[in-house]
Amino acid sequence: MLATLLLVVSENIYRDATSTLRGGIDLTDARIQSQRLLQLLTDAQAAQFGFLVTGQPDYLTQHARAKAELPAVQAVVSRFLVSQGSEGAAVAQRVADFVAHEFVLFDRTLALARSGQTAAANELASRDQGRIGMLSLRRELVE
Repeated sequence: MLATLLLVVSENIYRDATSTLRGGIDLTDARIQSQRLLQLLTDAQAAQFGFLVTGQPDYLTQHARAKAELPAVQAVVSRFLVSQGSEGAAVAQRVADFVAHEFVLFDRTLALARSGQTAAANELASRDQGRIGMLSLRRELVE
């Protein structure tokens, strides 16, 4: 009977430890992916500015790479945030809205630049909204 009790207690401890470990792994993965999301946004923005300054099409390739990789990274971050409850789901929605908005602006800016409207492209790219939004996003994802 004592052996059975020890076996049950041991099994419960094992399950709790495994659950805690999985939670820690999920949290670590979400943090890594959050940092990757921020890095991809920064890469896309830097590529946009690089193209505006130099006109070199290599920057468009870098921008496209960041844009293509972003959905998979964002999905991991969103799944984790949503798993944290209603506040996490709200953060996930704000992240999704910001990313979508930024890429609309990036695409609009690049389209203006490619069509020769460099002054309008520079004006759109130099607005402070993106910088302010990135600072806010960084705070949301770091907390």
